[in-house]
Amino acid sequence: MGSEEFNDTLLPGGSAKPSSRKKWLVLATLLIVCFNVAMTVLFTWLALPRCQITPILPAAVPESLVEYRLPQLNLQRSLGFDKVFVVNLDSRKDRMEFFAEASDFVRFDYTRLPAVMAEDARDEAGNPSSHQACWRSHMLLYDRIINTPELNHVLILEDDIDMELDLQYLLHRGLKALNKADPNWELLWVGHCREAAPESNLVDKDTDLYRSYNPYCTHAYAVSRSGAAKLHEIMKKFTQPIDLMMMDAIAAGRINSYSFKQPLITQYHFNGDYSDINSDGHLNPGGHKRNSESVRTRIQALRI
Repeated sequence: MGSEEFNDTLLPGGSAKPSSRKKWLVLATLLIVCFNVAMTVLFTWLALPRCQITPILPAAVPESLVEYRLPQLNLQRSLGFDKVFVVNLDSRKDRMEFFAEASDFVRFDYTRLPAVMAEDARDEAGNPSSHQACWRSHMLLYDRIINTPELNHVLILEDDIDMELDLQYLLHRGLKALNKADPNWELLWVGHCREAAPESNLVDKDTDLYRSYNPYCTHAYAVSRSGAAKLHEIMKKFTQPIDLMMMDAIAAGRINSYSFKQPLITQYHFNGDYSDINSDGHLNPGGHKRNSESVRTRIQALRI
């Protein structure tokens, strides 16, 4: 027969020994105490006043954006205009790739407009003309604005640009000042290669907004519906590069134009670009910048 294990926990009649009963009472008491302590801590923590949690902005957002972005983090997907267009040659996918990355970084939407190729815009001698191609590209865009009723104010960009890191904020303030000063504006130079407007042309000191004097380059400007109609009529015949024709129209008082003297958007040329501005084909940041960091600089830093 197998051995039996002796059990001394029960007295005759099945009652527990006193020592065993005490052990169970102590254990039960400890469990109750632990539970009460845990509940006390939990309810005390829940009763504490909740502190206000401040959203942490991405590293890419300058301090100047805090006032504007915290109340409305969705921003303006069209930068304050009815639509943003970018003019881009089918052959320059490299430029378009960066533009797409930059627009996503700044958080705005755009519509791409295929640019006219120089081979399709020849001069009187039959030679390909990049100036005429540029003129035709912008004229096609004016025509589209004129014939699209919902487009009252449009931002036109070229694909070889860099922009201020706080572009959303700067445009928000700039357009507010412009619309207050002149609700009937027709042309706004958001970017340019030069604007030598005198101090007598100053409209708003805080946003550096001036009545246009002699801005040139067409890589970043906004136009109203009436402005597009005027430019389409004024420049219906090609006589010189489009920015010079626009400058002449401004000087003659034929169009109501304003400029940010310090551009918010500048031109940027890539290695291998041979243009009238960058004829040596080397990388050239170009343009006149503010003191803030540019989108291109930040994107390149993030890639390291």
